[in-house]
Amino acid sequence: MTEKDALDHIIDLNISVMLPHMYCNEGMTRYRGLFEKLNIPFLGNKESTINISMDKGLTKDILAKAKISVPKAELLIKGFNETPEDYSFPCIVKSCTEDNTLGVKYVKTEEEMTLALEHCFNLGPRVLIEQYIKGKEMRAGVIEQMDGSLTVLPKVEYYITGEIRTLEDKLLLDENGNLTKNAQANAIKRDDRQCPAYISDILDKRINQLVINAHKALNCRHYSLFDIRVDENQIPYILESCLFCSFAPTSVIVSLADKLEREELSHPNLFHSFLEREIEIKKGH
Repeated sequence: MTEKDALDHIIDLNISVMLPHMYCNEGMTRYRGLFEKLNIPFLGNKESTINISMDKGLTKDILAKAKISVPKAELLIKGFNETPEDYSFPCIVKSCTEDNTLGVKYVKTEEEMTLALEHCFNLGPRVLIEQYIKGKEMRAGVIEQMDGSLTVLPKVEYYITGEIRTLEDKLLLDENGNLTKNAQANAIKRDDRQCPAYISDILDKRINQLVINAHKALNCRHYSLFDIRVDENQIPYILESCLFCSFAPTSVIVSLADKLEREELSHPNLFHSFLEREIEIKKGH
């Protein structure tokens, strides 16, 4: 089957709405753009937004230009500038395009910096040297309601024992360091997080404004999710965006929305509302 045959077949299916379930690079970006060009509605963020969110350097640049708090950082590009100039220890070295479980290193010496740079450049051509924010690690999500208003979901605080969350914190491994069955779901069952987070009203309001502004700056739609660090002065900083959701019962956006205990936002009502909205928009065209 040629590409044209495949596209013709997709058109002939007369799809009402599509839910992206491919989390590879092409599935997250190109195929969303393809459905957009075919005028087939889909849930979640568009290709233009996902392209930004999948590169931590681009995300940070967009947010910083919108006056949204992010850690100070320096971008390194392989073959151009591979040695950082403006940094202090401790700091974070992270691959712009690789998942946090592999591409993030906490660095406190020149020797560790050398090793971390080598590791992250092996994962991708763009690397960030980022200010380390000592404090709470949190996650906050935003959803768009039917009237277009934005609702911030209950926040999660992760109880970290080290400086940053590691692979072992995010996925349940066996005694040999290998992934267990349902590694992510099993990790969630551990007592390493609190939702809703126990935070002050001041911090709650600051995070609300922060993530709403970020949602708008990145031109998100339907939902958005952000990893956050909070310093000792209760100032929140966005570390990165996480702009995908499977809408499985245990997925983060769904789980956080359920915490609101509002029938219209509980699972599967939230999912259905997004589906119905996209179908109505297509009918309006």
